[in-house]
Amino acid sequence: MKENPSTFMILGASLDTGNLGVSALLASTVQGILSNEPDVQIQLLEGVRNPVPQIVRVADGRTVELSRVGVRRNKALWRQNHIVRLMVSAMLSRLLPVGLRSRWLRKNLYLNAVVSAGAVMDITGGDSFSDIYGLKRLLFSCLEKFFILLTGTDLILLPQTYGPFKRRLSRILARAVLSRAAAIYSRDQEGLEQIRKLMGNHKMRATPQLCPDVAFILDAIRPDNTQVQQIDKFKAEGHKLIGLNISGLLYNGGYTRNNMFGLTCDYQALVKNIVSYFAKFQNHHVLLVPHVIPQNMPVENDFDACRAIWSMLSKDIQEKVLVLDGDYDQNQVKYLIGLCDFFMGARMHATIAALSQCVPAVGMAYSKKFAGVFQTAGVEDCVVDMWQLDVEQILNRIEELYRAKANIHRRLTETIPTVQQRVLEIFDDF
Repeated sequence: MKENPSTFMILGASLDTGNLGVSALLASTVQGILSNEPDVQIQLLEGVRNPVPQIVRVADGRTVELSRVGVRRNKALWRQNHIVRLMVSAMLSRLLPVGLRSRWLRKNLYLNAVVSAGAVMDITGGDSFSDIYGLKRLLFSCLEKFFILLTGTDLILLPQTYGPFKRRLSRILARAVLSRAAAIYSRDQEGLEQIRKLMGNHKMRATPQLCPDVAFILDAIRPDNTQVQQIDKFKAEGHKLIGLNISGLLYNGGYTRNNMFGLTCDYQALVKNIVSYFAKFQNHHVLLVPHVIPQNMPVENDFDACRAIWSMLSKDIQEKVLVLDGDYDQNQVKYLIGLCDFFMGARMHATIAALSQCVPAVGMAYSKKFAGVFQTAGVEDCVVDMWQLDVEQILNRIEELYRAKANIHRRLTETIPTVQQRVLEIFDDF
C-alpha cells in the first residue's frame, strides 16, 4: 500500500440503491476507515451519471462527505470516464517508462483519482462476487476490479461472500481478481473454502482471512418522529416488541416471480403466520421492518410486502402491528431494530443490525450466507433454512428460539464485542 495515503476509495457500495444493507456496508466502511484515519478523504467509485457527493452520518454527530468518481459502462465508449477507455489507457501506460507512465495516468481526471488513492476497498454489495445473480452482474463487477489492478493501486476485498461460481467464465474472472488482490477478507468460513477450491494451486498475492461483516460496527442513530414516540410508549408500558423483516423479493417469488430461490415453504403464509402468532400474545406488538426499498424495482420492495401482509390481517391483529415507513436511513433502522426484544428477518443485514446490538435474532435463510454470518456471532443455531423446512417446522423452531431468547442474548453479549473488535482490526492493518 502507498505510504501515508491521504485518500481511500470505496467500490461496490452506495447510499442510493434503496438497499439499506448495502448502505450499511458503506457507512460501516467509512466508520472503520475514520477510526484510524480521522482526517483522511474518502471517495466512491461508482457508475453514476451525475456524481453528486453522498453524506454519511456517524453517532457523534459528524457528517462525512464522500465525493464520487463516476466511471461509466454504457455505450459511449469514447467518453474519458468509460470503463473500457480507462482500462485501455491503464494498459497502455504499462508500456511507458516510469516517469512518463505517471504523467500519462494523471492526464485523465478519473485515472488520476484512482492512482492517487492509498487503496481501493471493494465490497461488491456484500454478496455479488458470485454468478448467483447472473453472469452480467459479475462481469461488470470484475471489470471495475480489473481497472483498479491495471492502475497499480492496491485492491482490498473487504469482508464479503465469495461464490458460488457455477460457470467456467465466472471462475476465470474470479481467479484473475483473487490472485492479484492486495488483501482478501471473507465474512464466513464457507467463503474461505470457496476461495481454496477455486484457486487450487494458483499463486495468490494475499492470504485470504476470516473477518465478520463490517456492518457489525455500524452506528445506531435515533430518529425523532411519531413512530418512534409510539414505540417508546409501548416500551414504557412494559410491552414486548417483536421485529420482523419481510423480504419483498421472497414475497414476490424472486425476480422470476416463480419461487426463484427454491423455497420449500410458502413464504407469504409463513410471515403472515409469524405476525399472527406473536400479535396474539398479551402485551406484544409486532414491528414490520422493510430493509430494501428501491425506487424502480417493485419486485424487491420490502415496504410494499409489509403493507400487503398487514392488509391481510384481521382488524384486531392490525391494531397490534406497526409498519415502519420508508424514510429511515440505515443508522436509524438499526436503532429501531435495537428496540426489539426479539427479531426475525430474511434480509441478512436487518438481522445483523439486531445481532450487533445483542438482540436475539432469527435468520430466515434463502441462501448459504446466513449460516456463516450467524456463526461468526456464535449463534449459528438461530438460522432457519427455508430451503429445507416447511411453514409448520419453521414456526415451531421460531417458537423454540423465542423461549430461549434470554440465553441467546447472553451469548451475544459475550461474542459481539469480540466480533466488532475484529472488524476494526482490519482497518488497523490498512
